Amino acid sequence: MLQGCGSSAIARSLNSEGVLTPGAYFRQKNPGNNRFRKASEKSGWTAAAVMNILHQYEYTGALVGRKRYKASLHEKRTVPQDKADWIIYEGAHDAI
Repeated sequence: MLQGCGSSAIARSLNSEGVLTPGAYFRQKNPGNNRFRKASEKSGWTAAAVMNILHQYEYTGALVGRKRYKASLHEKRTVPQDKADWIIYEGAHDAI
């Protein structure tokens, strides 16, 4: 559909078709939740948002696990795992 188009062209197309941004979709589905509350109702897709999504491996149809781990059992925070140590299941769902 938009193969070979740049991120700006994809963003313009999504805006002209009225496709909700992830934040707007979340606000619509969860009206009582304060997540994404700072995002403007009128803000639409940007080239940067499109690039961010396209650079995430999960949008290729793969299921990616073990991206983060706990450094020790006594810590609550997690740290990023090396990409070589990720567990990846190709074709787990349809790609965008």
